[in-house]
Amino acid sequence: MEHSSVGARSARILANPELLAARNRYKIPKPEPSSQPSAFQQKLQKNPFAQALATPVRQCAVTGSRLPNFFLLDFGLVSHPRTGKPWQMPKLAVDSNAGSSSVVSNLKRTDGNGALNNAASEATESPKRPVRTAAGSHIIAQQSAISLISTLKHKPFMQMLPHRWKLDPRFKADQIVWRKDMDTFVLDLMRRKTATLLKYLSSQPAAYIRYCGWANLKTTRP
Repeated sequence: MEHSSVGARSARILANPELLAARNRYKIPKPEPSSQPSAFQQKLQKNPFAQALATPVRQCAVTGSRLPNFFLLDFGLVSHPRTGKPWQMPKLAVDSNAGSSSVVSNLKRTDGNGALNNAASEATESPKRPVRTAAGSHIIAQQSAISLISTLKHKPFMQMLPHRWKLDPRFKADQIVWRKDMDTFVLDLMRRKTATLLKYLSSQPAAYIRYCGWANLKTTRP
């Protein structure tokens, strides 16, 4: 009798609807999103802070912290058009309109130490098409963190690289180049991207901002 009562009690516990719902919570497919969002969902869609926090979470290669992708910079590898060495470059350098040609122009601007290259000699050589890795590395979008990488020696820098890059047969991990002026280079790219976006928004019919230019700045001030 004692064994049967224990078995019955266990069966009742296993048949508990709350327990079964907790077990199957992550196994049941999510319902399809409604075609008519609620008032709260409409507010979230208009909230830029909520949109930033809703981006996928990724891990920073420098700090190890996990943050929404909005607060991180995505870096990839490209082959230098003259030397063929792998360079670590932000995806901001890839202009959506220019494609791979913008990457080549950015690589030609400076070498790994920030010194100017001889553009004339590079133009006479046959450029190699930039090759990007399928998956990138994420670094926090903070100037102090990016400038810290420029001070790392070879061994700490190699430990920071993703393991999949070290296994990629297209590149040699010990030859990966990091620009010494990467912090100011990324800052310039972000400023250019912001200026381009503001100029585009000002050109729209229902624009909330108006482009006036530096010449008309004094006349448009309140």
